[in-house]
Amino acid sequence: MMVGQSKSTATQIRDVLVVDTDLSTAEALKPQLGTTFETLRTAQSTDQAELEMKRRPADVLMINVQIGDQRGLELVTLWRRAYPNTDVIALSRTPRAEVCLAAWQAGASDMLLQPVNHDSVQKCLGKVLERRTAKERQARRQHRLRQTCRQLSKARKEIGAQVDLLCHDLVKAYQDMAQQLHQTQMSGEYAASLGQDLDMENMMRATMQYILKKSGSVNAAVFLPDSEKNFVLGAFLDLDTDAKSMLTEVMAQTVVPHAAAAKGVVEFLDNAALDAAFSQPMLHNRSWMAVATYHKGEPMAVVLAFRHQKEPFPQTVRPALESIAAVLGEKIARLVNVHNRCYGPQDKPEAD
Repeated sequence: MMVGQSKSTATQIRDVLVVDTDLSTAEALKPQLGTTFETLRTAQSTDQAELEMKRRPADVLMINVQIGDQRGLELVTLWRRAYPNTDVIALSRTPRAEVCLAAWQAGASDMLLQPVNHDSVQKCLGKVLERRTAKERQARRQHRLRQTCRQLSKARKEIGAQVDLLCHDLVKAYQDMAQQLHQTQMSGEYAASLGQDLDMENMMRATMQYILKKSGSVNAAVFLPDSEKNFVLGAFLDLDTDAKSMLTEVMAQTVVPHAAAAKGVVEFLDNAALDAAFSQPMLHNRSWMAVATYHKGEPMAVVLAFRHQKEPFPQTVRPALESIAAVLGEKIARLVNVHNRCYGPQDKPEAD
């Protein structure tokens, strides 16, 4: 048997198929033809009924359960599954309770006892219309619910993406704020270590001690600009390298002016980066990190940290250099200003 479904979805009965050798049921339905339903078909055998259902599934199928050597109940079950949009009404000439119960269990939606009359048929078809109306209303409601669910799902995904983005922004903002707060605290700590001392030597010593405290065993140097805007060594801390005076001269010619021209910390962590910037073999095999400190846009000092490449920089080196850069320039500018006030032009030796 081919499986098909009725395409009727409107709240009406278009087609009724009566399967019974007795045509009295069909005769009882004729007065409602054209009002309650549009088409009435009959089949006097199960084979003919199968052909009719294959040709066009009926909206309402009325089948005598005793037809075809009691095949009616079997067909009720079979067609109820094959044509879920068809209302199956069981017909029976026997008013026994077990027959009625068997029809319900087979899947019949209602049952009529024969001989049927106009009132019972009208009442039965009225129930069919009610069921079909309710079923259609439920189908429309489910369709609306599916559409609403799809819209809600889409909105949830969009809102979820916005929430994820917002959370990411909040986390990033918190991390930035925490980093800035930590940097401010480190700068304050470094400024406190310098105190109000206006002696350059003490200032350089305090800077070296701060680098050691925050970064451990790294080598450090501070270069200061001279009157000709060249950089000369102001302080040097050599812990674990074979740094010689020639190396400090190379620093003054390469890494130092590069850092003075840059904004923020510069770093060269391998020989390839060093060659790309300077082509100076003497800088090889060491990692370099440097930062310039300014006052009114003028570089006041360049602070370097360096060590063997086989021992990477601790993560505390960059924050320590940034803290020094935020404070040292102003301190040196203040020292120079005080020095100029104390030793004015009248105290300078006359030129020969």
